[in-house]
Amino acid sequence: MKKTSIAITVLVLFSVLLSACNLQSASPTQIGPDEINTIAAATVQALTTQMAPPPATNTPVPTEEPEPTATLVVPTLDLISVPTLSLATSTLIPLPTSIGSNECNKVFFISDENVPDGTVFKPGAKFTKSWKIRNDGTCTWNSAYYAVMFSNDPASPAITGLASKGIGTVAPGGIVVVSVELTAPEEDGTYTQYWKMQDADGKMFGIGGPNGAGWYVQIKVSKSGVVTPSTVTSAISYVPDTYSGTITSTGATITYNWQVRDTATSTWKNLTSPVVKTFNGNNVPVVDYTGGTAAACTLVSLTSGSTVTIRLNLNEYGFKSTDQTCP
Repeated sequence: MKKTSIAITVLVLFSVLLSACNLQSASPTQIGPDEINTIAAATVQALTTQMAPPPATNTPVPTEEPEPTATLVVPTLDLISVPTLSLATSTLIPLPTSIGSNECNKVFFISDENVPDGTVFKPGAKFTKSWKIRNDGTCTWNSAYYAVMFSNDPASPAITGLASKGIGTVAPGGIVVVSVELTAPEEDGTYTQYWKMQDADGKMFGIGGPNGAGWYVQIKVSKSGVVTPSTVTSAISYVPDTYSGTITSTGATITYNWQVRDTATSTWKNLTSPVVKTFNGNNVPVVDYTGGTAAACTLVSLTSGSTVTIRLNLNEYGFKSTDQTCP
């Protein structure tokens, strides 16, 4: 394309020169064809030199910068040591039957002291009912604590009489006998009255804690049936190795013997054979138990230092008991 443009330019110049030569025909100096060709050639050479592109210089081709390689940055994990888990050993906790729980107010029922269940009374008869209970909680019972009547079955007619009884100060683990004066209903039937403890805030609690059951007295009332003598009382004493007892009655025939409580099975085991005797008078002696505390502890597998309960059992007329320490 550039060579074609140069050729056209040279022809135009040559035409101009020829025209000039014709216009100057009057000039005294004549230029011949050879000179014209020489001038044209020189002109073309000069124009070619001027119009020639400058010599190429070695311009460095820019080096393409390599695209940066994406680097995957993996975050450093701060591994926190996981503590070794120690699996706790599961321990089955039995229902509380003794001291040691964290329950503040709790009762453990030990025994009826008299008026066994089903004792028969005449309508309206007055009687004294006694229970032996233990403070099985962690709080001390004081003068603000009471044994209180909780409910009657049936509600009417019902056993009446004392509705509450102060028990004094009883430390955790302490034992107290609760005795209340009651009156039998006027109608024939079977009657049950339930009792619980009440704390200083007026909240009731029973055997095992706040929701525990109460202890009770259960009697029968009969206008014509055989009445269980209510005048039977008993007492016991202990002199090392000998347990003695007496019974006061107005002609009651009583079957009695000495027993020891087996705490493992919550039953009573006989220390002596039953004796049948009619008691009429005050403080009539019974046959003593002479086997001693050690023999009683051995019978129920109690170890030295344990508390053993021994009683004079009068069967339907109740019993009288005492606690001793196993030697």
